[in-house]
Amino acid sequence: SFFNESMLRQKKRSLELIRMLRTAIDQDFQGFYLLYQPQIDGKGEQIKGVEALARFQDEEGVPVAVTEFLPILEEHGMIVPFGKWVARTAMQNGKKWLVRNPDFKVSINASALQLMQADFASDILRIAEEEGFPYKNLIVELTESCAVENLNIFMDNFLHLRQMGVHVAMDDFGTGYSSLQMLKDTPVDVVKIDRSFVAEIGSSEFHKTFISFVVSICHTVGIQVCLEGVETQEEFDLVKNMQLDYIQGYFFGRPMEKEKITEILQ
Repeated sequence: SFFNESMLRQKKRSLELIRMLRTAIDQDFQGFYLLYQPQIDGKGEQIKGVEALARFQDEEGVPVAVTEFLPILEEHGMIVPFGKWVARTAMQNGKKWLVRNPDFKVSINASALQLMQADFASDILRIAEEEGFPYKNLIVELTESCAVENLNIFMDNFLHLRQMGVHVAMDDFGTGYSSLQMLKDTPVDVVKIDRSFVAEIGSSEFHKTFISFVVSICHTVGIQVCLEGVETQEEFDLVKNMQLDYIQGYFFGRPMEKEKITEILQ
């Protein structure tokens, strides 16, 4: 390919981000912070838990998109310490919410690279022990688009977590190339239906049928279902009678500071 200025700018940006992220991690994760998106019961009446979402801002205080910094963390060997920081921070904040609601759940996302680490489950359990966070209140989310052939690598970690009472969720369900195969082969407690099925629910009978089908098949085998991406009253009206266990989306709240979650619980 021929050289052009945009290639140089992109490479400079990538190198600068690598430097910033390494510096941030070395300085006790300075610049990283967590926001929390509420997860509401299927009737839309009560907050049942939150999903912890990582954010990063550079030295100038400018936010960096997750889609930009997360691949760099994965590609350059920083995702494992970063994942431990996310888990510990989410549990430290979550302990305060359990005082208000002992059944409150805190979800953290796990990269495929993290789950391929032999000691991933042991690390999560150790952090929970150190922070005094009950296993039963923690949910570890796996992105459903992970390659099927890698599932055997994850299995020991999944089984270890579940045996100790930690819940496991499959994120982005419905977007991968073999969703039902993954559901059959992966021991999960919660399935999160991807937001793309909500976007057209008002005009697509297929999307409504798909959501109802997933709820039905999951409940038959004891799996809970969370629907992501509910943003309007109309969308909520269409799904509130579908027997969903959780609903997540901008209609109930954007990702917010930990203090706001505390206010909601109070």
